[in-house]
Amino acid sequence: MGFYETWRSGVRWIGHEGDLIAFHSLFFLDPSRNIILFLAYNSAGAGDKPRPEIIDMFSDRYFPIAGGQKFLSLSRKDLDAIQGTYQSTRRADSTRLKLEALFSQRSATVDKDGVLHVEDTKDLRGHTIRWKPIGKDLWQEIDGQRRLFAIRDNHGRVIRLAGDFAGAQAQRVSWYENGGFVLFAVGASFVVLLAVVIAAVSRWVRRLFFRNRPRPAPQPGTQWLPFSAQAAAWVWSVLLISIATFVAVNADDLMPPTHAWDKYFILMNIVTLGAILLGLFVLVASVQVWSHPSLRSITKLKFSLVALSCLVLSWFSIHWHLIGPLRI
Repeated sequence: MGFYETWRSGVRWIGHEGDLIAFHSLFFLDPSRNIILFLAYNSAGAGDKPRPEIIDMFSDRYFPIAGGQKFLSLSRKDLDAIQGTYQSTRRADSTRLKLEALFSQRSATVDKDGVLHVEDTKDLRGHTIRWKPIGKDLWQEIDGQRRLFAIRDNHGRVIRLAGDFAGAQAQRVSWYENGGFVLFAVGASFVVLLAVVIAAVSRWVRRLFFRNRPRPAPQPGTQWLPFSAQAAAWVWSVLLISIATFVAVNADDLMPPTHAWDKYFILMNIVTLGAILLGLFVLVASVQVWSHPSLRSITKLKFSLVALSCLVLSWFSIHWHLIGPLRI
């Protein structure tokens, strides 16, 4: 365990906060004033949220500071430099829990008045925290003391935001990990493959209830998707629907995974690997279909869309660890 520094109302606090599922604690001291704050209690709900408020209120009550806030006016270029999508540096990145970071990204925007808004950043009473610049790459909360410092790389691009909590920073998200882009690509791929499943089911229903009618056949210049494409569509659709249903049903009761989850992770690995291998056959089929001049463009486009959807979902499952080691 390490200690970190935080400042409030001119008080230099040194300490640490800690959490378990139903236990939260706080320990901070100011050596120059011989002050110690210690707090520990049980709570399985939102018990960890009031702790920063305790430090703030204690400091403001006993060590008030006078003087108004002085903000700077920056150019639009300097204001826009901080805008973007960020994720916490305190996250899982090489385990099964990496997927959680995809849904916890936050967007930073600056309005026409030069006020910075960070998505879902609120105080204990639910008030949105707003920021304005007080220096080069330094922002302060309006009517408050919280601060944000923009950290730039060698090219002058803002890559991280540092706040009062030393245990984590906000890191700019790469375009290929941006939640909006990733979820759109995965959603569009799922819709394409679900359409393949629905088409296969409709043909099966037609053969079952209309046996006296001629069997469906491809139109001239067209070609049905091969078995590998239909199988891949079924496997991906079932896998994604199963994961989404499990998370939706158990969202409020999900505990940190233990080794008791290993059997489910093994099953997920097997199913995902099967879907990826089937996708390779779909890719080969989509390349081959373009070599047939007699086939219509709509057929070639259909094969290409299905292959692209399989590629997107394969990348997603590997990059976000739907498939991989069992470590958590």
